[in-house]
Formats: sequence, C-alpha cells, structure tokens
Amino acid sequence: MAQHTDQDGCLDAISPPPEQLETLKIYGHVGKLPAWTKLLSNLRKMKLRLTMITQDEVDLLANLASLHTLCLCFKEFQYEELRFKGYRCFRSLLVLKITCNCRIHSITFEERVMWSLQVLKIHCSNLSSLKFFGLKELEDLREVTLHGSYDNKLKQNLRSQLGEHPREIKPFLKLN
Repeated sequence: MAQHTDQDGCLDAISPPPEQLETLKIYGHVGKLPAWTKLLSNLRKMKLRLTMITQDEVDLLANLASLHTLCLCFKEFQYEELRFKGYRCFRSLLVLKITCNCRIHSITFEERVMWSLQVLKIHCSNLSSLKFFGLKELEDLREVTLHGSYDNKLKQNLRSQLGEHPREIKPFLKLN
C-alpha cells in the first residue's frame, strides 16, 4: 500500500505568520501554499519546488508587493495553460524562472502584468508543444533564457515574439 505523502495545510499552523520573511523556499509534496503567504509583504525571493502547482497558487502570489524573484519548479500543473494575469500584478518582479516537465501547453502573460520583469528563464523537460503568449506585455523584458529539451517550434515562437516586442532595444533569446 502506497504511503500518502501530501502535506496539505501543514504550514498553516504557523502563527503568527512570518510577516518579516524576505526569502521563502518550499519543496516537496505540498498540496497548497499556506494561507498566510499573501500576507508576506516583505517577501523578496520565493522558490517553489512542488510536485504540482495550481493556477490558484500562482494567483495568490500576484499581489506580493516586494517580490522580485520567483522560481516555479513543478512536475505537474493543474491545467494545460499557466496564466499570469491581473492588472498591475507581480509589479516588482524582476526575475521569473519556470521549470516544468509536464504536459503544459502554454504560458500566457496578460495585459499590464509583470511590467518590471527583466529576465525570464525557462527550463523544459519533455515539452514538445509549449507556446508563449503575451511576451510583448512584459514591457521591461530584456532577456529570455531557454534551457533543457525543447523543439524548434518553441525557439521560433520565442524569437518571433521577441522580434515584435515594443521595446526599442529588443529582448534577446539566450539558448543553453
């Protein structure tokens, strides 16, 4: 019989919430982020290395005013599309790193989200159909780094979007 290792709510018992926290790393089989995560107004860096992440968890992070570095590492995603949405959300984010090895089909950046983002790092494993939408919405984007196993369609999709970016000095694609 398989042992159940899901730790849903295990961090919710921390009271009071660590409001002065500047860096948070959560690794493992955590089914959801602690409810107090949205109260971390001083949080500057966050790294989530989870088995699965949901769109609700991503949305929960959108209004963390001081967050400038976000690393999302996951094996599975709730849906086929990861969306970064909400007018003026992720407003201080400078670096976004996404590592995934699932069947995610698209990553979308909606209007006026992450306008301070400068560096987008993507690490792919076993992703053959990943597409990006809305890179032009990332007004201050300077660099996109692509790591791992990916196909030429993904590379061309990124190059095309970066070539159409509204910045006078276009963001560059770095392949590793």
